[in-house]
Amino acid sequence: MLTVIIDPADKAGITAWKTRGADLRDYLGGEGRS
Repeated sequence: MLTVIIDPADKAGITAWKTRGADLRDYLGGEGRS
């Protein structure tokens, strides 16, 4: 699982990292899904 930060103006990737910890737990637990 990767967290990616993009520039909303042109959708260019700015940075990315391996997701872990609270962010990964939130995603796997369904937090923020619509």
